[in-house]
Amino acid sequence: MLLDDSLLLTDYKTYQEATGLRPSSIRQSGYNLSRASRWMISMRKTTLSAATGIDITALMAAKLRECKGVTVQGTWHHLHAMYAWRQSMTDQPSPMTKVPRPKADKPLPKALRPEQVKAFLDSIQQWTVQGCRDRAFFQLMYESGMRVGEVASLLVSDLDVQAGEALVRDAKSRKSRVVLFGAGATMWLSRWLERREECLHQGDALWIAPRTGKPVKTAVWVKRAHQLGEEQGISSHQLRHSFATHLLENGADIRAVQELMGHSSVVQTQRYDLVVSSRRRNARDLLPAL
Repeated sequence: MLLDDSLLLTDYKTYQEATGLRPSSIRQSGYNLSRASRWMISMRKTTLSAATGIDITALMAAKLRECKGVTVQGTWHHLHAMYAWRQSMTDQPSPMTKVPRPKADKPLPKALRPEQVKAFLDSIQQWTVQGCRDRAFFQLMYESGMRVGEVASLLVSDLDVQAGEALVRDAKSRKSRVVLFGAGATMWLSRWLERREECLHQGDALWIAPRTGKPVKTAVWVKRAHQLGEEQGISSHQLRHSFATHLLENGADIRAVQELMGHSSVVQTQRYDLVVSSRRRNARDLLPAL
């Protein structure tokens, strides 16, 4: 008998799409569930459809030996959600009821020093059309604390450059919010909007390819950040981490930072307070012993 989970995974994906789950979340769920299915078929000679709690526990144990704890937690979460959906549709009990959720210490956010952010931004060739665009993008990302996907999805009509505000429609929480940005982003956005008029473009997308006029996708921006920060090991998300950390280092109220970051809970924002505390301890340790 051919062991195959394709029907289960396809039906679950259809359900996720019908509920309006973000495409990126559906892709991540599909990736983790497909890998779990392949492991189950290869190592336990059964499918996710027929797996027992013992089978799932064995899967979790194997992943803990191979992967980071956060990755294993993601797999557990996606399996739990899929089996809960199946139980609601068929009354078939979930095998997850006796599978403990893996524990993992979530690493602290990796924030950059202000001089590192400046060096990263200054490394962009700003005199070209593309360079002007890239500088405006990453300057805005740092000064607003937006996620890379949120910046990438902005429309020209979402901006109020003079007021230093942008409307985020495609937020992670699916709740729109207004973000603020400073004088540096205002200057570079104004320059980019002028240069944008030199390009062929259709529609209202803020970030377009100079040659084709097509919107630039999030994956391109992630790759571009990696290219620019390759020597320093800088990623796009570190700009967001740095935004929160630098605000807290300079005395900003944590509730205000929570709102600016779009966090649903202040617990998420408190992780950046731990980064600040860690930096203070490290600085204190530099004092020579007498």
